[in-house]
Amino acid sequence: MMSLAGRARRAGNGESMQRRFQSGCLFKRGKRRKVWVVRWREPQKMADGSMGTVQRSEIVGAVADLSKTEAQRLMADKLAPVNSGMVRPASVAAFKDYAAEWETSVLCSYRTSTRKFYRTVLDRWLLPQWSEWRLADIRLMDVRKWLSSYTATYASSVVKHMRATLSKMLSDAVEAGLIDHNPAKGFRTPRGKAVKRAVALTPEQVAVVISRLQEPLRTAARLVGILGMRQSELAGLRCCDLDFLSKAITVSQSRYRGHTGETKTEGSTRVLPMPATTEAPLRMLAETCGNSEGLLFCTPSGRPLNFDNVTRDVFRPLADAAKIPRFTWRSFRRAVSTQMHRGGVPVKVAQEILGHADPQVTLGIYTETTFEDMRAAVTGLENELFPSVPKLQTKLQ
Repeated sequence: MMSLAGRARRAGNGESMQRRFQSGCLFKRGKRRKVWVVRWREPQKMADGSMGTVQRSEIVGAVADLSKTEAQRLMADKLAPVNSGMVRPASVAAFKDYAAEWETSVLCSYRTSTRKFYRTVLDRWLLPQWSEWRLADIRLMDVRKWLSSYTATYASSVVKHMRATLSKMLSDAVEAGLIDHNPAKGFRTPRGKAVKRAVALTPEQVAVVISRLQEPLRTAARLVGILGMRQSELAGLRCCDLDFLSKAITVSQSRYRGHTGETKTEGSTRVLPMPATTEAPLRMLAETCGNSEGLLFCTPSGRPLNFDNVTRDVFRPLADAAKIPRFTWRSFRRAVSTQMHRGGVPVKVAQEILGHADPQVTLGIYTETTFEDMRAAVTGLENELFPSVPKLQTKLQ
C-alpha cells in the first residue's frame, strides 16, 4: 500500500522543477517478516500552485520471496514512469479549498437555478464527506463506496445528483491540471430506493381542477394543462410574450425561487401556439398587469405569484376535496406528454412543445402508460395479424 513519507520540497523559483533521473532507494524493513521497500520522489503541485516534490515509499515484496536483484528490477519498473515524465504532478489541495475556489470561479457563470442546485448538493453531501480529503487521494472505489452508503435512504435521482456534482467538480479539476483523471467516472451509479413519480392527471381530472380554480390560477392551469409548460416558465411569462395577432406565446425566460433568468436549456426557448380557450383571459390579465417586471401571473398587489405556495395551499386541499391524487404543476406537464402520445402526436412535435433537449426524456420520463393503453395496443395488433380468426365466445348454459 502506498504511503507518504518525509516532507515535500519546493522548487526554488516557485514555478517549475527540472526533472532528474532517479535510481531510487531500496532497503529492508521489519524484524520478523522482512520486506523490500522502495523509496523515490514524485513531482507535486503545492497548495499555492508552485511545484515541489514529495517522497513516496512502497513495499514491493517479502525478502523471503524476492532476491535483491528481483527487487531492484521491480524498483526500476516503478520508477520508469517517473523518469520518463509520464507521472503528472498531483495537487496537495484539499477538497474544501478547491470547492471554495470552484464556487467563485466556475459556479458563478451558471444559471441561478443550476447554481442553487450544485450548491445544495455540495453543502449537504459532498463537503461533509470529502472536505478534508486531498483531491489527488480520491479514488474510484472511494466514490463508489460513498454513493452506495446512500442507496437505502435516498432515491436513485438523488444519488445520481450527488455523483453528477462531484464528477463535474473533478472534471474541472482535471482541466485545471490539479489531478490527472476523474475518479467519479467509469462505473455505473448505484441504484437508490424506488420512489413514486409525480402523478399524471387524466383529462377528466384536469377538467375538475380547472373548474375549481379562480383567476389567475385557472388560466395558469389551463395553459400548463394544454401546453405542458414548466412551472418556472409559467412563473417567468411576461405580458410582452403574448402575441395576440399571431396567436402565439413566446417562452424566453424562467423564474426560479424569486430569480429571473434564462430557460432551462437552449431548446426550452420556443414559440408556442396560443390555445383559443386562453386568449380572452390572457388579454384580461395582460391589460391589468401591474408588475414592475411585466410578469403575467401576479397577486392583486402586483407581487409575482409563488407557484410553490400554490401547490401547497391550493392544489393539496383541492385534490383532497375532489378525491383525486395529490398533484403538482409537473403533473399537468406529464398529463400533456401522455395525451399527446396517446393521440399519435409525433415525438419530435411533442419534444418541441414541451421544450425537451432529448426526445428520450419526453418518452421515458414524462409519458405514462396505463393497462388500458397496453390492452388497446394488443387488441390492435391481434386484429392486424389474425383478422379472420373468430373470437371465442363463452355462452352461458
